[in-house]
Amino acid sequence: MGKRRDAKLAALIGASVSSEIEKAGLAGTPMQGRSVSIAPGSIAEQLAGQGPSLAVALARNADVFGSQMGPNYPLFPVAIDPLNRNGRADPRKYQYDISENLQISKNLAKWNVLRAAAEQCDVVARAITIRAAEVAKMDKSWVVSDEAVQFYKERDGVGTAEASQTAREENAELLAYLNEFWENPYPQTDKGWRQWIVEAIWQIMVYDGLAIHPAMNLGRKVIGFNIIDASTIKIYLNNLGDTPRPPDPAYAQILYGFSRGE
Repeated sequence: MGKRRDAKLAALIGASVSSEIEKAGLAGTPMQGRSVSIAPGSIAEQLAGQGPSLAVALARNADVFGSQMGPNYPLFPVAIDPLNRNGRADPRKYQYDISENLQISKNLAKWNVLRAAAEQCDVVARAITIRAAEVAKMDKSWVVSDEAVQFYKERDGVGTAEASQTAREENAELLAYLNEFWENPYPQTDKGWRQWIVEAIWQIMVYDGLAIHPAMNLGRKVIGFNIIDASTIKIYLNNLGDTPRPPDPAYAQILYGFSRGE
C-alpha cells in the first residue's frame, strides 16, 4: 500500500511539473524531457500543504536561455510560503535564520560590548554627548502643520494667513496640551524633556534602536512615554521576514534569558 501510494503521489507531482514546463514554454527544449525525483516523505508533506509547493513559473524562452554553452534554463521555483491567487508566493525580504523568533541571545555584536564602547571609549562617548547636547538645546513646540492649514483653506475658502489663524484657534487646546505634555514625558519622575531626549538619543546612538512604552492612567489615557532599554527587546518576524502586524505579537522583552512580556 505504501509503495503504491508513493508512486501515485510521485506521478501526480511529475504531472504537475510537466504542466508547468508546458506553461513556461519549454516544449521542444531540453527541459521537456527532464525527469523529476522527489523523496516520498516530502511529497506527502507537499500535498498536505505543510511543505514546499510548485509555484507557477514564468515563461522560459529558448532564445533567451537555450543557446549552446549558454546560461541554461532557470530552475523552477519551489515555494516554501503559501501561494497567492497568482499561483506564486510573495517574496521574503531576506533570508533570515530558521526559527529566528526562538533565538533570544544571538547578536552580531553583544549588547554589553556596544554599551562598553559608548561608555569607556573616549571618542565614542564624546561624540554621543555632543550630538545629544545639540538636540537637547533646540527649541521645541507643537504648531499646526501645512496640511492642516491647507485643510482650512479648502474648507473655508480663505487665504493662507486666515486659514493658519483659524487652525491655531480651533486647535489651541490640543496644542497647549501637547506642549505641556512634552515638558515632562516621564510621568512619575522630576525629569523633563531634555533628560528624556538625551536618553532617547543615547539609545539610538548605542543600540541603533529606541523602545518606548506608553504609560497610561486608569482611564487608559496616555500620561507619558517610558524609554525601555533597547537591548532587552526582541523583534519578531513573520513568514516574509517583516515585523508582524496587530493582533500578532511583534516585540518581546527578554530578561534573564527568557521572554517576560510582549
